[in-house]
Amino acid sequence: MATRSSKLTGSAASVFKYLKDDEKVLGYYDVAEGFNDVWGDLAQELGLESGITKEQWSELFDGRWNGEKLVSSGYRQVRDSETKEIIGRELGVRTPMIDVVFAVPKGISELYARAHSEAEAKAIADAVLAAAKVAWTEGVESHARVARVPAGRNPVTGKPASERVTAKLLCTPALQFTARPTQDTIDRGSPADPHLHVHCATFTACQAHGRWLTADEAGIKRSAVFRDAIFMGEVSRNIENLGYKLDYSDLHSSRSGRISFEPQASDPKLRKFWSTNHERTYSIVRDFEEKWHRPPTDAELNQIMSVTRGRKADKEMDSRPVRQRWLDSARAQGLDAGLVPPGTFERADYDDRAVELWDRLMSAKGLCIKDATFSGDTIAIAIARNAIGLGFTREELRRYEAELREALVVVRPAADDRHQLYTTHVQLDREHFITARRREKARQGLPRVPEALVRRALARQPVRLDAEQQRGVAAACGASGWVHIEGYAGSGKTTLLAAARDAHRLAGTADRFIVASTAAATAERTGRKLEADDWGSVESLAGRIDAGRLTVTARTVWFVDEAAMMDTARMAELLRIAGSGRVVLVGDAKQLSPIGPAGWYGESVAEHGSVLLTRVHRHRDAADIRDYELLRVGKAPEAVANLDERQRIHIDEDRSARLQRVMRDYTNMRDLGSYTAEQIRQVIETSNHDVDTMNRFIQRDRLTRRELAGQGFEVEDVEQGRRWLIHRGDQVIFLRTYQGDDAPIRNGTAGTVVGLDPATGRAQIALGDRLATVWLQASEHRQPVGLAYAQHANKLQGGEVEMVQVMPGGIATANANSGYSQLTRARHEAHVYLDRDTLGDEPFDALARAWSVPYEKRSATWHQRHEPTEPARKPFDRDVAATAADERADWIAEHYGEDLARVISQSPAYPGLVATLQELKDQGNDATAMLAEAIEDRELRSAKDPAAVISWRLDQVPERDVEAELPVVAPARPSTDIAPEPARPSRFTIRRSTEQEIDRGISY
Repeated sequence: MATRSSKLTGSAASVFKYLKDDEKVLGYYDVAEGFNDVWGDLAQELGLESGITKEQWSELFDGRWNGEKLVSSGYRQVRDSETKEIIGRELGVRTPMIDVVFAVPKGISELYARAHSEAEAKAIADAVLAAAKVAWTEGVESHARVARVPAGRNPVTGKPASERVTAKLLCTPALQFTARPTQDTIDRGSPADPHLHVHCATFTACQAHGRWLTADEAGIKRSAVFRDAIFMGEVSRNIENLGYKLDYSDLHSSRSGRISFEPQASDPKLRKFWSTNHERTYSIVRDFEEKWHRPPTDAELNQIMSVTRGRKADKEMDSRPVRQRWLDSARAQGLDAGLVPPGTFERADYDDRAVELWDRLMSAKGLCIKDATFSGDTIAIAIARNAIGLGFTREELRRYEAELREALVVVRPAADDRHQLYTTHVQLDREHFITARRREKARQGLPRVPEALVRRALARQPVRLDAEQQRGVAAACGASGWVHIEGYAGSGKTTLLAAARDAHRLAGTADRFIVASTAAATAERTGRKLEADDWGSVESLAGRIDAGRLTVTARTVWFVDEAAMMDTARMAELLRIAGSGRVVLVGDAKQLSPIGPAGWYGESVAEHGSVLLTRVHRHRDAADIRDYELLRVGKAPEAVANLDERQRIHIDEDRSARLQRVMRDYTNMRDLGSYTAEQIRQVIETSNHDVDTMNRFIQRDRLTRRELAGQGFEVEDVEQGRRWLIHRGDQVIFLRTYQGDDAPIRNGTAGTVVGLDPATGRAQIALGDRLATVWLQASEHRQPVGLAYAQHANKLQGGEVEMVQVMPGGIATANANSGYSQLTRARHEAHVYLDRDTLGDEPFDALARAWSVPYEKRSATWHQRHEPTEPARKPFDRDVAATAADERADWIAEHYGEDLARVISQSPAYPGLVATLQELKDQGNDATAMLAEAIEDRELRSAKDPAAVISWRLDQVPERDVEAELPVVAPARPSTDIAPEPARPSRFTIRRSTEQEIDRGISY
């Protein structure tokens, strides 16, 4: 990301010098004791739009103006260094400024260094500063809710309430041109690397609703994606207007829907040469890990970076033009650092660009990038993100948004646009198409496989199928063209499909078997097991069919593996290409959900039914089967307690200590000979950083054991800013589809490096029964291969190993689906590692609450069919708990308003919150009073998951005796019908599962 923010603390003099020092040295601005450039509405309010003196700057830094104190100080909780318990408060704490930084892609800094003339270099610098001003103004001051203002009084307690709002801010920007000197630049006698970036030092003293207030960083952090998109869009447009052409990454193949760019004239070797500070960070982390056998904490890394960095005020820069020194140092190393003159750049017609933007917004990386619906406050963000490289001005994009909103569909109205849900006609059309086609297929009336042939096929299988699997085979061989087979993890779904395949072959009712899945590697793995005729991702199969390279008929049988993970767009495409063929969907809604918009799967199972496999064959320990089933059916607290009793859960203070324990346990298991490296996987839900850290640790351990050989080859993934070493013997996974010598190697395919030439990057990778040659490049936008020891949960979905070490995320990411999926990858045992930094002071309880919340995506048409106040996420529980959920929501609506009740009751963690309140009530506490105090603590509407926030706050609320009575609301009758439901007594009714579904562990 091109932007970050951090708190600026210390004395006014030290911060002032930090911002002004680089300008003086480089001589691009005068040395006036102040800032001539001041941004923000607050500057207008104070009459500072033409500049601010050092004295005025220092006074505002101290929270004063004209001698008057504007804002007060706060306090900070102090924790014991050993126990981490709160032991007191530090008073007089105040953050005077927040530094919002914008940094251009490295190629733009290179372009500045290689500009043909000083005038052209200044034009590039001015373009960057102008982009930062627009991004700060629109992405921070006009967008970020940084201040709290009164919002009336709470009707129950009479205490004042508050809400977050935007505020008038004042910013003193500082455009800086270099990174800090590093040992590499000092050793080679070079100036510090070129690094164009803008410090937007924003005062926390601000005005909102006519009052002086203190801005906090939380709102600014939440605005990062928006201001990043604005900045990147403005930089690219400004640079192109100067006549420089840019190369853009492909939106549709990007991992996160983010478009990046570099100048066409940029040289990757020069970019690397001028990135020594990035190299220094990586080197420091590796050295620390090797010495202390754990990663550095953020504080430790910042401290090491601080004490080892060079002074930025390089006095030699005054005596020789710095741009020439950059070029001279690069040429001295044999690099071609020629000057780059601007050319001519002609932009496409506005209408053509508008159509391109529309296509991007309607694509899988557009408005519906994560879900079938989106809130009103995300529309401008999606437009800015998708418009990068199209050259629109911000005013043009505002007009475009107004026109776009007219074409969107409101599926859940709300008074506040932040809570109003929209979708697109494209999304609705796909959902309607899926519904119509699946219903048509379900009543298709295909030729049945005779029962005698089904029995013969069952008898031929190498293992005996249980009764549930046999029912699944019968369903796959019946007359319906649309069959759902669901199963617990490890219940033998692929074994079932092999028997169904044999039955169809015996009967001659199938001419071809095709395995499709969201992930190509999953389809290939299952396809090879089933000896299918073809396999692949939906996109791959559609391309082959449309090109005439693959022919399908009404007798083609389609096996859709991990069907519950398939998003709406892919399912619509699969139904298009499948034609009249038989579709057998194998999946499990209790495991990971699709990454993109979905909801069709749950509706389809509810309408057409499924064969459910409950007998688990994967796990060897009966206690594992018991505990994972408890987690599956919504009894996470009991499951977590059992795992803890069996010493499967480990708790540390922080992320660094947690990773150290994982590695220590891994090393011990290897030393004892319990497992080989191939038999252990770390399943990580937190970050790429943790994945890379664990992969480095395990690779280091294998080098020590002499399981890896030869010199490693280092690769860098530019898109993600990640790097790793590849050695001969390493287990690797493909991160994108790679075109091999004879056939493409699918994304997600795992293998072992059996040959590696460090000089050329030529790697030979064993992939089961074949050997593939992969040419590694030291730096690529997207590397084809990464280490496979530690993986994200979705990479391991559908796979299994002997032992897994699970590292769950925080309460915002961990849920029942992810927990169940991660644990059930292990055949023998799974261990869970927690830390208090990630999950709070009570990580055990936090994990139980997080794993109590199922995650199920809903379609846009689901929202259209249901009352706007009905929650989209539905808890798994019996009628009594569902009734309690209704009552709590009604109570919140009565005392705090329907809007807040709707937001809370529709957030993913609401079922867990209801359970927590019920537990407090059962313990004799006044849960109602405690709930009121938790709600009033701070504004909730801007929270990503308000119910999760309330649950966390309840831990901080003192217990109360005796609960007030809640109004009794009649429970709604259970229903599994997907048709629109009649009005109910409660405005926030939670649908209940039938008793039969509860016993089976299913809930819709």
